[in-house]
Amino acid sequence: MNATQSRHRWCVEIPHANEVRAGRHLFIVDAAAEEDARREAIERAESAEARRHRRDAALDLAQVTVVHLGLLRHH
Repeated sequence: MNATQSRHRWCVEIPHANEVRAGRHLFIVDAAAEEDARREAIERAESAEARRHRRDAALDLAQVTVVHLGLLRHH
């Protein structure tokens, strides 16, 4: 990352696709842009460890919500 590129903190919510197993996964991601945060959270959610944690419940990637939490300050 170069010095002119800002980093932001994002909260990304990915709900389960199955209504029987209602639930959601939240990821706190540091990224330069919203799409970068969304992409990183989806990659983390699709990891083997995350799939085991949610017992292979399917995720509804069409319903991903991204909320900007703030600009990270570097000192």
